[in-house]
Amino acid sequence: DGKGIDFSANTDDAGGMTAELLDDYEEGTWTGTFNPASGSFGQSMNTGSYTKVGRLVTICGLLTINSETAASGHLTITGLPFAAGSGNEYKTSVSLWANGLGANKIIHMIGEIASGGSVIAVYRGDSASITSDAASDLDAACDMRFNATYFV
Repeated sequence: DGKGIDFSANTDDAGGMTAELLDDYEEGTWTGTFNPASGSFGQSMNTGSYTKVGRLVTICGLLTINSETAASGHLTITGLPFAAGSGNEYKTSVSLWANGLGANKIIHMIGEIASGGSVIAVYRGDSASITSDAASDLDAACDMRFNATYFV
């Protein structure tokens, strides 16, 4: 309620500066879930943690799949603790690594948190293209580790 760490005594502000009060800090956990467009995944572990400082949120997580039933199509990870800010400048890349994929699977995956969104969209990539059919590359006994920093 108007309280926090006040940095207004700082005299070398950047142009366009709009605030000098750090009024929010929070740490916690969140539960992520894989959601394929069709089919399903059974998950045995879905841990995530976050730190929020002002408008900046840093997340990390690990999702482990213990079963898969005809999963295919677009893949999202839901359950982010905060929605991203609205506006194109708030689109955020997500660093992710899929571990334990079977042979002949695409190993390059790309993640994005859309402006105003509270999910991670996962895309598959190879040397030719990026597509939204990432769910078919995940199978039982693989896991995905990810982290991102985004603005709310």
